[in-house]
Amino acid sequence: MVMTVAQEMKRLTEDIIICNDVRLKAVGELVADTQKTLKGFSTDRKKMAAQQTKDLTNFMNGLSKNVQGLLKSARDRVEQFRKDNMQMSAEQVKHLAAYVNDLLPALAQCWTASKKTTSMRPRGSRTSSPKK
Repeated sequence: MVMTVAQEMKRLTEDIIICNDVRLKAVGELVADTQKTLKGFSTDRKKMAAQQTKDLTNFMNGLSKNVQGLLKSARDRVEQFRKDNMQMSAEQVKHLAAYVNDLLPALAQCWTASKKTTSMRPRGSRTSSPKK
């Protein structure tokens, strides 16, 4: 019986050692898997950062080109508006000058006719009733 207890203790100790070895091996595998996963995360993060930097650079370049295009378009429209306005102003000046040139002889005739009419009226006569 003493021998049996000793053998049982020996077997129990061996089982404990085997379990400890299995546990250490499992923990070692977990540590290795965790390190591998973290290394993968780090690699992926670096790739994503590089891609994001590239995408942001492309976006900014595209945005800059779009803004430059909008500015050019706005400048072109303002310039076209200025040209159209200048042309319209020149046409208005021409039309107003023609109107005034046509109006002057008619005004001269009215003035001459008015002078003739007033010079024929006796002094002191009025055409309208006096104000009260």
